[in-house]
Amino acid sequence: MMQAGGFLWIYGAPLALGVCGLLGVGFALFGDAGWDAVSWLALGAMTAGGLWPALVRTGKARANAVSDSQH
Repeated sequence: MMQAGGFLWIYGAPLALGVCGLLGVGFALFGDAGWDAVSWLALGAMTAGGLWPALVRTGKARANAVSDSQH
């Protein structure tokens, strides 16, 4: 388990996004045919992972937005 405030807790997601980006760019530059699809998946996963916090609200934020709109 990861401890809150531990190394992987803080840097795990950015490291995973960086590895996806590195693999995606590497496959796009050096691969051909089927490797292009792998690069699209890796770069798409990196993009989706980076945008996820901006596009998805947490339950608490959603509840606050609903209560604010009712006042």
